[in-house]
Amino acid sequence: MVNRGHNRGAAYVLALTTLLVGITLALAMLRSSSGCYIAENTRLKKQAAVDLAEAGVDYAYWQIHYQCRKLPHTADLTLTSGTVHIAATDDGDRETSTMLVTSTGTCGKHSHTIKRVVAGLLPYHYALCVKSSIIEADAIINSNGTGGVRTNGLIWLTNYGNTLSSGAWAADNISAVGTVNPKHPNSPKIAFPEIDESYYYSVASKKYIGDTNVSFPISGLSGGVIYVAGKAYVSGTYTGVYTVVASGDIVVNGSLSAANSSSFMALLSPDEIIVYNNSGYVAALLYSHNSLNTGNIQIYGYPTVYGSASADAFSTEHTAVINHNSGLNIEAMRQLDLPGL
Repeated sequence: MVNRGHNRGAAYVLALTTLLVGITLALAMLRSSSGCYIAENTRLKKQAAVDLAEAGVDYAYWQIHYQCRKLPHTADLTLTSGTVHIAATDDGDRETSTMLVTSTGTCGKHSHTIKRVVAGLLPYHYALCVKSSIIEADAIINSNGTGGVRTNGLIWLTNYGNTLSSGAWAADNISAVGTVNPKHPNSPKIAFPEIDESYYYSVASKKYIGDTNVSFPISGLSGGVIYVAGKAYVSGTYTGVYTVVASGDIVVNGSLSAANSSSFMALLSPDEIIVYNNSGYVAALLYSHNSLNTGNIQIYGYPTVYGSASADAFSTEHTAVINHNSGLNIEAMRQLDLPGL
């Protein structure tokens, strides 16, 4: 005779055992799933911090080379995935014209820091940059909020009309009256690339032998390199991107203007660049340098230079107004085919 009560008890125990085993397995799977989720979430946040730090390096490069910011430069960014803190400093003591970017990305509780040395500034990034010292009794004005003044020597300015509201950088001391702010004495030296005349001669769209009057516009020429084997006298209104290179002096003997904001001009000479008073307004990047460090820019009268002025030495007869053209970012400089780029 079958004991039905005993069978029912055995079935109950089996069902209960099965239930307990199922619950145990379910809890184990839940715990494992939760652990996997936490681990994956942590991995994603760590990777996000790395990506943010990398993006910070790119952002610093963009700020310096495309937005004409000067060093040192700091920024804090808040993005959907986290935050970035950026600090870019002049690294010229390690290698001339480099900068060190330190970028820290943070996502949740996770942070990642990257330090990277990248291309830094060249003389053209400043309104006025001199390889020697600037010692002037006449006022120097750079007041349009970009550019600044930099030297590989000292800055000694004694005129109360000085207005350097975009800053001053010197490898030595800075002694200046007037409005000069901020001041960055004891800065690393900046590189002055050599002018390779043979290169510019080889790529020139137009070549002149002997002293030449280069008056813009030039018929049939919409841009490019103009090479003068001799002294060049430059003036006029230009449309396009031009680089005028002379083996002798370059003399700006009349107004030199850009027809629009996408037109740029560079004047390169290993000797001297002379700007006369009757020039009035000079929209150009001026660069005078040679291996003996005797390149020179001289400004007579009261003209305004809008672009950049860089040379081994600099002098002015009266108040010099030199404002940096913020359109001269690294792309414009590459279009001008400047030394060192």
